[in-house]
Amino acid sequence: MACTLVPADTSTDFPFNLLMTSEDLPTGWGRAGGEAPEVPGAVSRLVSFAGSTDPRQEYVLVKHQLTVYSSDDGATNAYPEWEGTWFPTQTWQRPAEAAFAPVDSTDQFRFACINVKINDSPVMTCTYLQQHHNLISLVLVNIDGKTITLQQFEQALKRVDERLQMANHASATPMAPTP
Repeated sequence: MACTLVPADTSTDFPFNLLMTSEDLPTGWGRAGGEAPEVPGAVSRLVSFAGSTDPRQEYVLVKHQLTVYSSDDGATNAYPEWEGTWFPTQTWQRPAEAAFAPVDSTDQFRFACINVKINDSPVMTCTYLQQHHNLISLVLVNIDGKTITLQQFEQALKRVDERLQMANHASATPMAPTP
């Protein structure tokens, strides 16, 4: 008898290698699950990571959703709706000390945060949205300044962006959405 691990959905050529991994994050972060959110006209996957096993710190997390549209135009046209959904008010602002931007200057992107308190702990909740060719990458994080800092999060974004830039979109990711 033999066993092998395969992605939950092998019916598509989804570029799983472009999703964030725990190696992109600081030491101690582990995979906390994922799901396949429905996105009209596209195929999408989500991975989640936890920075603590302490139930009182369940808010210390990172989520990365990667969505593949059948064309660059499809992703370009969908981006404003994503932006409106994930940045609903002007309260969301880019931190002054944030420096990250995608390598491809033609990529649409937005990086903004708000300061909140969770379990009496100050947390900076941030959202990063990027459209690169036919892909939309959404990354959510709660930055506590201990388990993950803004600089460490930007390093993780840089690693994901490097993979997006190296991906061969012409042959690797265009696909028809699955029903």
